[in-house]
Amino acid sequence: MDSVVKSVPVQDTGRRVPTVWGNVPQRNKNFTGREGLLADLRARITAETRDVTAVLPHALQGLGGVGKTHLAIEYAHRFQTDYDLVWWVPADQPSLVRSTLATLAPRLGLADAAPLRVDDAVTQVLDALRRGEPYRRWLLIFDNAEQPELIRPSIPHGPGHVIVTSRNRSWLSHVDTIEVNVFDRRESLEFLTRRVEDISRADADELADALGDLPLALEQAGALQAETGMDAQEYLELLREAGGRLLAENAPADYSRPVAAAWSLSVSKLQEQAPFALELLRRCAFFSPEPISMEILDRGKFILKSEFGAAMQDRLVVSRAVRELGRYALARLDTTNKTLQVHRLVQKFIRDDLPAEDQRRVRDRGAPATRRGGPGRGGGGQLAAVQPAAAAHRALRGLPGPAATGASADRTRRAVPLPDR
Repeated sequence: MDSVVKSVPVQDTGRRVPTVWGNVPQRNKNFTGREGLLADLRARITAETRDVTAVLPHALQGLGGVGKTHLAIEYAHRFQTDYDLVWWVPADQPSLVRSTLATLAPRLGLADAAPLRVDDAVTQVLDALRRGEPYRRWLLIFDNAEQPELIRPSIPHGPGHVIVTSRNRSWLSHVDTIEVNVFDRRESLEFLTRRVEDISRADADELADALGDLPLALEQAGALQAETGMDAQEYLELLREAGGRLLAENAPADYSRPVAAAWSLSVSKLQEQAPFALELLRRCAFFSPEPISMEILDRGKFILKSEFGAAMQDRLVVSRAVRELGRYALARLDTTNKTLQVHRLVQKFIRDDLPAEDQRRVRDRGAPATRRGGPGRGGGGQLAAVQPAAAAHRALRGLPGPAATGASADRTRRAVPLPDR
């Protein structure tokens, strides 16, 4: 979207600030870019004013650390003068959602006589918001809402607006959803230039590339350099030598947790609830961070002689695993192009979490899937499509093999991710 949403200082608008302003985090002074996403969100929200019967919540969905919460915070501050009431709801626990909504009751004039029980207060708050009394122009933000089925009953209807932030792709089935991805490189460079004094463009570009343009990782790196005087090359060396420890360092001031913690809980839940999905993720961690064709994974079911290979033959099991990876935002799914992509830092986190012997086992068992096709695919173009991946594996292991050459091979290298050791 070409349009840019401008930030207008409150004192210049001639309009009053919200009468009710509750729990909204402080604005991030280092907020960078995201103008296209803000414009898209604003356009979708304002379009609803023409048909209040069609009002839907809007979800900001994406990988942990891409800045969904900060995008919602920026929206709330930037457009606060359009609302009479703005209320922030921590939504990682359903019980916390209801208690936070209940505290809104007195601000709506619903608990003047006597304190209400939580359930009664929530019922009255939702009804008041639905009727638009005493405020029609309201905005509620449900932050970190990972369980749609448990949160939806607490989402109000009516003339106001609702924003949800979540890693869970399941929200796509319930509400209008905007995917939040990592920074583009221009945004990464702008952020690092602002955050780290005297950083060169070359160092900023190398740092952004190593961190996969992930906003939380960039903020964590920038904060460490700003606070300790460490330069970019020192940070990059530390990232290579002790990446796991580095990514687990203290959270930056504007974030609730460090990079590694943003994913560790999701991985733990995956281990408990969907161990096969975790095994699939571990194999994807040894590919390059480019989109992985689902066809490549599908071919592996014919030649992986293990329990994992047998499970790969069950399409229902594989579909469930892919859905779980999307649910916890540990992989980015592209249903149009039928690809699965794991961020390079998630890959590093997963690899570093495995003992050396398990790393070798996963690497050696997963590599054949990139070397061979399934039954009936022994020659021709389909086998050629995976030759570059096979060549990379052979090169990494010091084995001879045919080299793909020419423009066709170049196109194939871009289309098929290579195992990354």
